[in-house]
Amino acid sequence: HTSEFLEDLLEKKKLEATGVTEQAAYHAAHMLTRKNGIKATEELIFKLSGQKAVQPQRTGYRTSSSGLGGGLGLFYPELAAAVSKKRAKELADLGCRTVVTGCVFEKYALKEAIKEKDMEIIDITEYVARAL
Repeated sequence: HTSEFLEDLLEKKKLEATGVTEQAAYHAAHMLTRKNGIKATEELIFKLSGQKAVQPQRTGYRTSSSGLGGGLGLFYPELAAAVSKKRAKELADLGCRTVVTGCVFEKYALKEAIKEKDMEIIDITEYVARAL
């Protein structure tokens, strides 16, 4: 996964990061956490900010959907939008201005709903780029 690749580059000093000071919320993507057990995104947030990512109650194996998975947005766009709005509220309640996800698809699924909360959602590659 991209986050594992970026973590490896930082560890091998092939990328030099100055760090990020803003605390971020983390939206765990289904395929990364449930299916593949990848933790590199969370670890990168910690390594680059010195702060543990703020996470909603439903995270990791129990993570909530962004509304895009399983073709939901294709077949039931209204339902997908409702799911995205619910997740956006959970993320907004954490009090962070920035939400980081390890999956670009999750980013686009939540983008509109997050915008309504005066927040931004970025994927882990954008987060690392800010720290360089």
